[in-house]
Amino acid sequence: MSETLPKVLLTFRIGGENGGPYVSHQRIMESSLRQKYNIQPLMIENPRKLRRPKVFLSMVKQIKRERPDIVHLAGLGSEGFLMMLACRLAKVKTVVAVHGSATEAIGYNRLDQIIFRFIENYTVRKADAVYGVSDYVSSWKVCRKISNYFGTVYNLPSYEHEYSQNRSIRKELGIDFDDIVVVSTGRIVKDKGFDTLLNVILNLKDCNNIKFVIAGDGDFRENMQNELRVSGAEKNTFLLGYRKDINEILGESDIFVICTKHETLCISLLEAGSNSLPLIASNVGGIPEIINNGENGFLIDPYDVNGCSDAILALAKNNEMRKRMGSAAKASIDDKFNAQKILSRLGEIYQTVLEKQNG
Repeated sequence: MSETLPKVLLTFRIGGENGGPYVSHQRIMESSLRQKYNIQPLMIENPRKLRRPKVFLSMVKQIKRERPDIVHLAGLGSEGFLMMLACRLAKVKTVVAVHGSATEAIGYNRLDQIIFRFIENYTVRKADAVYGVSDYVSSWKVCRKISNYFGTVYNLPSYEHEYSQNRSIRKELGIDFDDIVVVSTGRIVKDKGFDTLLNVILNLKDCNNIKFVIAGDGDFRENMQNELRVSGAEKNTFLLGYRKDINEILGESDIFVICTKHETLCISLLEAGSNSLPLIASNVGGIPEIINNGENGFLIDPYDVNGCSDAILALAKNNEMRKRMGSAAKASIDDKFNAQKILSRLGEIYQTVLEKQNG
């Protein structure tokens, strides 16, 4: 039956399991859209490899061989640009999800910014449909200036909250059931604010009833581990690396925190909120679309170590506040990030592109 359905290829960067675009596309693949579309993964190399002529031409051949009706690209930057070129050469229709922009990333010089601005404009203008994953993204000039922009379509939250009856993450890690577990998930890099979170942990290292659990991997993880060991704070901190059991970890935690320096939306926050955790996060990008400050969590400056520490302490000392904010987080995410609405909108976008193709 799937052979008779319109075929949609979703792009997945090899090694990108830790990132938001990968997770977002994975959830689309596993969603009810599979009843209407033959959705398949298209695994792609990182941009450094993809720009090699042999690898790039192999990707073009693969797309032609797959004969999709649509290729759904998971972002901009050099990856989006190269994949758009490949799709144009393969003569297939494209949908682009704008998860972020290289022009927002930290560390690029002025020339890099100019180059990325050019290639990102090319990518969205050549796409058959484009959407942003937050209202913050939809406000960008690169999105507002194109006729094929379909507005905001939020990332799908996770609703898999079934936990093993015979397993306890706390017991595995040796954390007492009375301790307050502060959890953070995502790529362990400075862009995501883990250098700030490290200083928060050092600030609170004498609070023995507060434990930090961090799930994820990245190039700052080793530095973090070394600093924690030297400072003596590693006794209260657990760096778990990449994990597939995020919902089980969130289900046994008390507070979620992320100190990211820039963010278009933040899948990690959606996961934590849908697990009824109070949220502490940076007041940047699309995060205020998730957190109502003082209602379901706290918005802080991404570099404010003391502000983040104070928010954690306030929640750690007040069980009633944790429950109230956690319940509010779940309610707001269930309403605003409703899976049925999101999937319906994605289906409409696919259908519009298919009608263009047949027209």
